[in-house]
Amino acid sequence: MNTLITKSRRVAILAILSLIASMFLAMQATQPASAAAATLTFESNDGSYYVANAGGDGYVEAPSVALTNGGTKSLKLVQNCQWCGVFFAKYDGAFELISSANKVVTADIYSTAPTPFMMKVEGATGLEKIWTSAGTGWEQATWDFSTGTTGTYVEGTNYGIALLFPNFPNAPAAGALYFADNISFNKTATCTPVSTRVFGNLDGGDSLNFEAFEGGVASVERAPEGGSRGNINAIKFTKPTGARPWAGINVISDVCNSFVLGGKITANVYSSKVGVPFHLELAGTGAAFAAPVATTSRVGWQTLSWDITGVTGARRTVAIFPDFQTDAAGQSFYIDDVALNGATTPPWGNNLMNIPQSPSSLENPGKYVHVRLQKTFIGSSYDASWWDGIREYRDADTKAYVKYLSARSTFALTYKVTDANGAPMANTPVELIVNANYSCSKATFTYGATVIGKDDCGGKGETRLPKKNTDGNGDVTFVLTNTNLKGEAMPSSLSSPPTVGVANEIGSNIQPYVADKQGFDMLLVHFVEPTGGVTLSGAATAAMTVDTKTPVTFNLKDSKGKAIAGVDVKFVANGVGTVGRTATTDADGNVSTWVNNYTDAPGVQTVSATYVGSDGFAATTSTVIQWSSTKPFATVTGGKGVVTVSIANGAGKTARISVAGSATVSRKLSSNSAVVKVKASAGTKVVTVTIDGVATKVSVQVTR
Repeated sequence: MNTLITKSRRVAILAILSLIASMFLAMQATQPASAAAATLTFESNDGSYYVANAGGDGYVEAPSVALTNGGTKSLKLVQNCQWCGVFFAKYDGAFELISSANKVVTADIYSTAPTPFMMKVEGATGLEKIWTSAGTGWEQATWDFSTGTTGTYVEGTNYGIALLFPNFPNAPAAGALYFADNISFNKTATCTPVSTRVFGNLDGGDSLNFEAFEGGVASVERAPEGGSRGNINAIKFTKPTGARPWAGINVISDVCNSFVLGGKITANVYSSKVGVPFHLELAGTGAAFAAPVATTSRVGWQTLSWDITGVTGARRTVAIFPDFQTDAAGQSFYIDDVALNGATTPPWGNNLMNIPQSPSSLENPGKYVHVRLQKTFIGSSYDASWWDGIREYRDADTKAYVKYLSARSTFALTYKVTDANGAPMANTPVELIVNANYSCSKATFTYGATVIGKDDCGGKGETRLPKKNTDGNGDVTFVLTNTNLKGEAMPSSLSSPPTVGVANEIGSNIQPYVADKQGFDMLLVHFVEPTGGVTLSGAATAAMTVDTKTPVTFNLKDSKGKAIAGVDVKFVANGVGTVGRTATTDADGNVSTWVNNYTDAPGVQTVSATYVGSDGFAATTSTVIQWSSTKPFATVTGGKGVVTVSIANGAGKTARISVAGSATVSRKLSSNSAVVKVKASAGTKVVTVTIDGVATKVSVQVTR
């Protein structure tokens, strides 16, 4: 993919701190092509400033002292150590803070005692200069980097980063208050706009530097189903009551790019109404260009196109106005797969609309996608396809099977996805729904590090696991571990419906999802306490170190306690690491398999051994392995408005954290138990953590 949408670079601050930070700067709708004054007022989160820790803490808030030059907010500076400071500005390649034409930075500074404030600007070199306050409250500060600086100015090296160090280089003063406001500097464009192919889909680490205006609200959210293949995120744009009828969103601004090639701009748009006008404008040289309005033609996803044939001049910002000139009343829309300068927006509907219609198998008569469970797993399951609540609300060739498994067992569900011709669909995203809404499922599970709770019976209790793509044969596998402490009573027949009564059922309704129109195999799995019969045993737990290949051994016996020799036992793993698939028991009924943690990631791995006897019931047991490591690793969790990254074994190393739709942060780790928090909007977030060049990518949920 060729893109200019996401940019980042590492910038070192003081050698003492060895702290690295980066971010993506959301530009405003119209940017100057030459020098212009810029002032950071901190009044709104408009993307014009960047506050981050450089040893000290910075907070944008209403100050505890009265402001004298207007506004309601300022930057609070907290000095945590002798050389601690705060980032307040970061321009990423397109602009610089000072140039040969103007090297002066000014600010309103608050202090109550004579205090040295060191300003540092950085490009390929760093320039430092100190201004000392009189300690009389708010004062006008000036740093002129044309003379008396530490460091040498080098023309054309893009001085795009600025930091402020209060009370430098003294030890922190108890009870001191420091504020900065109305920071002004020269703002110079350092590039000539060119036209480069641009595609942005907010997945896979790239993101649009979008910004809503005129009261509109925009955030990165989980995309509604039916978008382009592999799609996860989209921009959600809302016109809340009180916003302007012409509220909109700058989907991308890039002073170094001109969006005039290709004759059109396209995007996939999700709308809950037909006939919604989407207006598009290009801003840059001269007056804004307004493209002919594109209108939604259906409910749901669709591709909209705007004709920009003949537009000339440097057009650096693309703005879209959903439901243009309509009064704001809380209407919401999704925008995704934006393509400019000759790039192509992929088909919506997971590319399923283009499946040719030809005869399909007798099992799959419907002219749509089918998602079938592996036949060997279904085995002697009870066919519940015609139960009430299934046949009435499903496509005609959806099936349902009641399957009995041992409580606390680990099991693999392998599905094959085929198109309307019966041909395997490779590289197709599949979502697994566990404890489906309204099923009142009482079974609980783990899926890797994900904990799956019961269904709440009220329509909000299901768990939708992150999508996985099918392989070249159209197959995809999900491994789950049941965590209920006690199961149901063993049934008299494995091919009969449950008889224990709803109150005693420990079951789950599990469904795969690929497309809105599909036939699939629904699994109604029940977890039981096995009695008598064949037994498998092994160590309950084991401790291992990463980068080792170690055997795990189990023992198989019949109902009388006699070893069963010469039969195959299958293995499956849930969590970190891998395991061998099949091995044969020896004369004593022992069977071993190798586990291997090639990812170097510590964590928990459940290794399960399974043997299906003549009665068709799977005897199973598990060993839980705790993998430890001396190598750096990251644990990522989502919370309320924040992504938390806990990094172990990383002292002295550099970690780079990228959160889709948020700033990218680089940090020099000072301990083996570092914690980094990155603010993020609500939704499913793809988080990439890179430590010494080794990347770990996970998907987490951020709540409001």
